Amino acid sequence: MRNGPARSGPARNKPVRDHTSAVRMTAQPHLTTLIVAAMIAAGALHAVWNAIAKHLDDQVMAFAVIGIPMAVLGGLAVAVTGLPGWTAVYFAVVSAVIHVGYEFALLNSYRLGAFN
Repeated sequence: MRNGPARSGPARNKPVRDHTSAVRMTAQPHLTTLIVAAMIAAGALHAVWNAIAKHLDDQVMAFAVIGIPMAVLGGLAVAVTGLPGWTAVYFAVVSAVIHVGYEFALLNSYRLGAFN
């Protein structure tokens, strides 16, 4: 025997919630304009980076041309928003160390061969 009124039609598949149940979040199945804009911007920045790295004879200078302004912008962002929690700082430092290692490996690969 059922408790409560019988349901029929499409509404019967909806979950019944009482006052004590938690609200469940669902993932959005579509791309937002912000996501598309971020992807296009990332592709454009990557193309600019490749153009700079390819056309400068001094590859270390190419890395400095990109790296120094990025560090300044990051410092300004921290100055405006404040330092994040220590766990985030730890992961940011680890990420920076990995990124510097990647850049040294990339510099070495530029030295060994052309990327066309």
